[in-house]
Amino acid sequence: MPYADNGVSVLARSFLLQDTCRSKFAKMVMRLGPFDGRKRRFRCIGCSKAHLKCSGKQPCTVCTKKGVECIFEKAESSKVIIHRDTRTHQTAASFRVTTWKPPISPQPITEQEVFLFYFGDFSKYNNLTGRKGHGLADDVKGLALSRRDAHLTDAMLSIGALQALKRISEDDERRRKYFYSAVKHYSQAVVGLKEHIRMLPATVDDDRQTNILWTTFFLGLFELVNQIYAEAWLQHMIHGTARGLEAAGPSLCTTDNGRRFFQQARVMEVCRSIFFNSPTFLTAPDWMHMLRRLSSKERLPLDSLLDIIVMCTSLRVKIEKALADRDALSCEPPSEEMYAVAADGMKLRRALVVWQESYGEPIDARSTMVEDEAMLLCHIFFAAVSIYLSGAFDYETEHWVGHDVQIPTLSEVEINQHRQDTMDLVDLGMKRSSLSPVLFLFPLHIAGARATSERDRTRIRILLEAIGKRFAVVTAVRNSLEVVWDHRKAVEA
Repeated sequence: MPYADNGVSVLARSFLLQDTCRSKFAKMVMRLGPFDGRKRRFRCIGCSKAHLKCSGKQPCTVCTKKGVECIFEKAESSKVIIHRDTRTHQTAASFRVTTWKPPISPQPITEQEVFLFYFGDFSKYNNLTGRKGHGLADDVKGLALSRRDAHLTDAMLSIGALQALKRISEDDERRRKYFYSAVKHYSQAVVGLKEHIRMLPATVDDDRQTNILWTTFFLGLFELVNQIYAEAWLQHMIHGTARGLEAAGPSLCTTDNGRRFFQQARVMEVCRSIFFNSPTFLTAPDWMHMLRRLSSKERLPLDSLLDIIVMCTSLRVKIEKALADRDALSCEPPSEEMYAVAADGMKLRRALVVWQESYGEPIDARSTMVEDEAMLLCHIFFAAVSIYLSGAFDYETEHWVGHDVQIPTLSEVEINQHRQDTMDLVDLGMKRSSLSPVLFLFPLHIAGARATSERDRTRIRILLEAIGKRFAVVTAVRNSLEVVWDHRKAVEA
């Protein structure tokens, strides 16, 4: 691990430097109070040159005694923004003051420190849980100040290099160098991880195991940012993070490091599961038991909703199996398996209704600020999964219509409302929150698949284009929707 001249690791120094910048910014900017009623007095030019105390009146006492003209400099008024919060709130006041401006980036001692600074910048604008103080950098900071596996450092550096690349101008001469560094650290992380796993002893401590999972997780994020297609991300997310967590078992999440990792990885695993209509290990009995045990200490609305979402994806898989060998034009009555999945669907619909009654206070999409980002994420996910559960049945209604079986489908009016809520709240989240745009991909994909008007489709395209500036994988999502829309146009024609 590289060290600076004073013996502090570059990684630790980078995180400490970010904390110092934030605290200094808060102290320096809030030191002045333009609304406290204090009066600023200036000396006249004569008293100033003579280094004498001035009465402040015009003419002042000294100039009157000397019999000279008393001249004051005109105060230049400048409009200053006094930041109460470095990201969301600001107040304006006319107040003549020299403000301290935080640096865009610190003056680093090595290239590694540059990339680790930008890794913190990436974390700041890619919150995966909506919880304050639970960003990626916050969760790995403790590991950064202790022993470090090289593969994890390289994975973090690769993301930091990509983020630095996005922060500099198109004609900056450092662009080629930063891109080469991003690919280099990514490759070193992959090779180092494979070698590290090969050399592992029979028993591995929880911290070392968590570091391996963090590496696969960051490699997946790198691919979402850099790769147009999602195959590489799936390789690391499914065969790396998901399989690694499943193999480690729920006991890993009882440690502090394991629990912090699980909170980040859980949301991404849920997004992967619903986006690709695939089952997830999170529905296994031992994992469900662990989630209930953890949630009993701090049960949050997002935790409850994520539990419902993974059960919806599991139900979707069961529905496909129940209808696999069934002829849509057949008049035969529904099978016992179909009755069972329909009953499960109604239970999940009631669970969503209960969740909405408990936590569903509306969020104004026209808000200029987001006070609770976790609840904003909840409302986006709720609107999307409500459409998803209905679609699991109404895309193949011919199997259910005409039979005495109740299914959890929504009316066209309800689906349109959920689609509108999804688009409005994603737009709010993009503009007013630090939530990672990658979390909005599956809600937009679900809403887009049910978009019937060209106006809604255009809006979906605009939102995806905004996300695509930060995550290249959006191309795959947009292409998938275009295929759906073209097919629908052909059917309607």
